[in-house]
Amino acid sequence: MQVAYPDIKDILADGQCSLPTVRALHTAVQQLFEFDKEISVKSLLRVEVTQIPKLQHISYRKVREGKKAQFLKSIESDNIALAIVGSGSTSFGSAWVEAVPKAAAFVMAPPEFRTAMRNRLLIPHPQIVPNSQCSCKGNPTLDVRGIHLQKCKRLHAETIKTHDILNEDIIQFHKSMGLLSYKIQEDHFRILDPSCGLRGDQIVHRAGQMPMLLDVTVSNVVTPDVTNKIGKPLTGVKAKSREVEKAKKYQEVCRAMGQSFLPVVFESQGLAGGQFLLHFDKLIARRAEEIGASSAPLKIYWSRRLSLTLQRSVAQAINIRMATLYTGPTGPTAVDESVWPGVVVSQSQTSLGSSHWEL
Repeated sequence: MQVAYPDIKDILADGQCSLPTVRALHTAVQQLFEFDKEISVKSLLRVEVTQIPKLQHISYRKVREGKKAQFLKSIESDNIALAIVGSGSTSFGSAWVEAVPKAAAFVMAPPEFRTAMRNRLLIPHPQIVPNSQCSCKGNPTLDVRGIHLQKCKRLHAETIKTHDILNEDIIQFHKSMGLLSYKIQEDHFRILDPSCGLRGDQIVHRAGQMPMLLDVTVSNVVTPDVTNKIGKPLTGVKAKSREVEKAKKYQEVCRAMGQSFLPVVFESQGLAGGQFLLHFDKLIARRAEEIGASSAPLKIYWSRRLSLTLQRSVAQAINIRMATLYTGPTGPTAVDESVWPGVVVSQSQTSLGSSHWEL
C-alpha cells in the first residue's frame, strides 16, 4: 500500500482527515491512550508488521488492567460489592464462566445462568421488589442483590442441597484421581463416642497414608462486619477463618480415630479455601504423572466443573426462594421473569424516569 500511496502514513496520521476509516483509527487510538500514554497514531505506524500481535497483547492487557482499576475505584465505598468481587475474581471463583456447556456437568438452565451472572456482575435481581421483606424469622429487608436469599433460613433444604451436590462432585473428583472416596455415614464418629454429634462429609483413602476425612462448608462472604462497614473486606479471610474453626472441631477427633482431616471451604460467591486448593493441586499433579499427561487439562476441567456446580446450586436456591417470596408463581420457572413483581415495579419506575437500576 505504501508503494502505491507513498503518503499513506501522512494521511493516517492526519487527525483532521475526514475519511471514516482514518477517523475510526484515531478514535481507537484515543481510547487506547487512556490506558497507555505512550500510544499514538505515529508510534503505531512505526511498528513492524511482525510485532503487531505482541503489541495487541500488551495493549489488551493494559486496557484490561485499566478498566479493572476503574471498576474497583467505582465500588471502593461499597463493602458488599468489594467482598463479592474479591471472592468471585479468584481463579477458582471465576472458572465457571469459562466452562463450555458440552456435557451435563457444565450446563446451566437459562434461569440459573441469569441469576448466577447477576450475582457475579452485581446486577439487581428484577424478581425482588426493592425494600420488601422476607417471610423468614425477623422479616429482614431484602436486598436486590440476593445476598439474603443465598443464606436465608426459609427453605433451608435448599442450602443443604447446595452442600450435598457440591460434596458429591468432590467425591467424583477424588474418584477421577484414582482414589477410593465415599460419603460418610451418620454414625461414623459414634463408633468411638456414642454421644458425639460430629458427622463430616466424606472419606478419602490414599495408599500409604491415613484415611482423610473431609468436611465441606459453603459460607457467605457477606458477613455482618462487611455489611456494617467494619473495615475493608479482605479476600480469603472468611474462608481461612472457617478452615480454622473446622480444624478445631474435627482435628483431634479424627486423629483419635486414626484419620487425618481436611476442611473443604467455599464461599458462595466463588472462592475456594487455601487448604482445599493445595490438596486439589497435589492430587492433579500426582494423577497427571501417573497417567503420563499434562496436569493443565485436568486442572481446567475440575476447576470449572466444581466452580460451576457451586454457582449453579447457589442460583437454584435463590430462584426457588424468590419464587415463594410473593403471591403468584409457585415455582422458580412457573412463569417468565417479565411478569415477576420486581420487574413490573422496575418497568413502571423506568416509565416515570426514576429507575432503580443504578449500580
